[in-house]
Amino acid sequence: MIHGYPFPTSVAPGEALRLHVSTTAKRFAADFFRQQERLTPLLTHEYPAHGFADPGTAASDWNWPAYPFVIPASWGSGVYLVRLREGEASSALPAPGQPPDPELLFVVRNRTPQSSILFKLPLASYHAYNAVGGGSLYETPSFSAHPAGRVVTLLRPGGGVGGVVPCFPDAYRPDTTRHTFYHWDAPFLSWLQRHGYHVDCCTNLDLHADAQALDGYSLLVIGAHDEYWSAAERHVVERFVARGGNVAIFGGNTCWWRVQYDAQMTNMICHKGDDDGVARDQWWLPQGAARPEDSLTGVSYRNGGGWWESTREPVGYMVQDATHWVFEGTSLRRGDCFGQETWPPLVGYECDGVPLRAIDAHGRAQLHPDAAVRGTPAHLEILGVGRLGSHWQDLPAREDHPEGEGIHAATMVVHHQQGTVFNAATTDWVTVATSGQCPAVERITHNVLRRLSPPTA
Repeated sequence: MIHGYPFPTSVAPGEALRLHVSTTAKRFAADFFRQQERLTPLLTHEYPAHGFADPGTAASDWNWPAYPFVIPASWGSGVYLVRLREGEASSALPAPGQPPDPELLFVVRNRTPQSSILFKLPLASYHAYNAVGGGSLYETPSFSAHPAGRVVTLLRPGGGVGGVVPCFPDAYRPDTTRHTFYHWDAPFLSWLQRHGYHVDCCTNLDLHADAQALDGYSLLVIGAHDEYWSAAERHVVERFVARGGNVAIFGGNTCWWRVQYDAQMTNMICHKGDDDGVARDQWWLPQGAARPEDSLTGVSYRNGGGWWESTREPVGYMVQDATHWVFEGTSLRRGDCFGQETWPPLVGYECDGVPLRAIDAHGRAQLHPDAAVRGTPAHLEILGVGRLGSHWQDLPAREDHPEGEGIHAATMVVHHQQGTVFNAATTDWVTVATSGQCPAVERITHNVLRRLSPPTA
């Protein structure tokens, strides 16, 4: 039996990564891969084992034996994986995703930008859903007193790969599990590479810890499901946009929960209202963080919704302004719908929206008169709308409506401050874009990336 976890999860060339491994074998091998257009094998490193260590809980450091590996100077920024196997290097490589899955994930970051685009891996969301150790921020949670809230440790197996993620299977992609690297982020990175977008990579923790992490980049790309953000991380992104940087969000349920980290950045805490019913780490809630995420992202999950279990109602986007640069080359006209016939349908499984007063008989969306008060940015443009039916499984409560009431609609938007923020506002945008099923979705993705990431000098 062998399993492990990495620390730190983000390293620069020349820095030491530690593989924390528990094994019953006398020796083990670590096979290193890089996620490019395909998962590319790099090298194998062998270690004499220090023995088996007992598993811990979901809330405390597992403190397994550490095995150092210095990142080669030639390794570029990207997402890397390690597969562990007992015995000599010639032993069989275990299949990924099969329990127990002895696989680890880490990011190599550049000290200075080598691309105009930085891709952010949602490590915090991976850990929020990871139930290794008997709990997560959802399943049988543990609790912290200072700060108050549910708590998980980052020092345990899981965090994108090699974990246990209890959730409804994706009826459209049952071969991989939601909230893991292989479901959305690996296909997106592969697609970016295949189409010539060479990106640097980082994690939530890099933006949380380094106020200059975005300096020198033109565009921050956020993928399908980046749900958990710290206040420091959000501040760095808002500062980036205020200074002319651009953000492209190809996902939904973005920045829905605030998290806090301990001083060592190894424990992650989120207050979800277990003690008094008030979720103090809900970004938009007046009794919570009282900083609606809409002011950055343009949209919020509270105006959209979710359909988690089984196949869902097929909803796509109705074009609002076909003359916008986002639609260049798509041949779409105002009132056209796209994405409703793909597998999966474009809108879902979770999606975000703006507060709407109405959608008229011609499909034109009208902002709620109090939209600005609720966090909607000035100069926001509505590009596409997909209204959710009353039978969607989650239609959240919000300022003027209890759960299930009012207009809930996925809303593709763009807004401009000093920099530009584009938001596709649906988690399965990445799945549709990378599958090639809908030329309009793929072309819009190209338009956004090319427009918002001028080459670095």
